[in-house]
Amino acid sequence: MQNKRSTTTKDIALLLQLRDSKQLTLAPEFQRNAIWPRPAKAYLIDTILADRPIPLLFFSRSINAQSGRPEYEVVDGQQRLRAIFEFYDNRFRLTESSPNEPWHNKRWRELDQIYQQRILN
Repeated sequence: MQNKRSTTTKDIALLLQLRDSKQLTLAPEFQRNAIWPRPAKAYLIDTILADRPIPLLFFSRSINAQSGRPEYEVVDGQQRLRAIFEFYDNRFRLTESSPNEPWHNKRWRELDQIYQQRILN
């Protein structure tokens, strides 16, 4: 049986749900360790908020034999997802954005709802 590839769109809100329900594996054995420094993470979030493109994320999907639920392993994009999840968890501030940006130097919980939604969507 041949594996087939498909393209789907998943928003960050869904990926957070998958993470919280243990259906998302960020670091399968073949992935490298988390290596991005905090400024690189802040720059990625700034990029998303400024509505600039970021590279695609790639996942491998399987079905858990015991639960029957889909599970996802990150094939490419672990560092980007870690940065987004860590920001969502209020673990760093957006220090790399321009002081003119309304999200400059803010944590997730300090962002206006419109900017939180921009990241989640």
